[in-house]
Amino acid sequence: MEMIRLISENALKNNSLVELMKDSHREVSCYTIDEITGLKIRLRPDILSSTKSTIVDIKSCLDSSARKFKSDVFTYSYSLSAAYYCDFIGRENYIFAACSKTAPYEVALYGLNDEMYDYGREQYRMGLDLLKFCQDNNYWPSYNEFELLKECYSLGSLDTYFDTLKDSQLITIL
Repeated sequence: MEMIRLISENALKNNSLVELMKDSHREVSCYTIDEITGLKIRLRPDILSSTKSTIVDIKSCLDSSARKFKSDVFTYSYSLSAAYYCDFIGRENYIFAACSKTAPYEVALYGLNDEMYDYGREQYRMGLDLLKFCQDNNYWPSYNEFELLKECYSLGSLDTYFDTLKDSQLITIL
């Protein structure tokens, strides 16, 4: 509880974060449909501004320094969620409020560059397309099968996936 209190105090000292929180909704559910797959989508942004084209995502982390948080962005695929939320909610900016869970409980704000948004878009598009493929085929792959499915998707050959699967050894190279 003490950690949360100290993080909260530091968050309120960050004038940019306080400004982003003004006139905003917290944890509001947003619903839409992906035009390509027809999948129903629910999103729940942490902070959705009413007056700015910005979404704020609060992330706890061990270290909120730029170097360490950038590593978290790659490890946890945060660029995917940033692009996904911006595109489906129709916002221009996605800001991470990185809250360190270790003393001195620093809170730092980060945005992504265009390259990271583009990568996130590729990843969520693949995820939605593969989810639709699995639903349509009532097929839920194992980890190794999923790696092969992603490879077929990347090569634009989902229609030959099941034939490729039959001929595969299903050993994933790490």
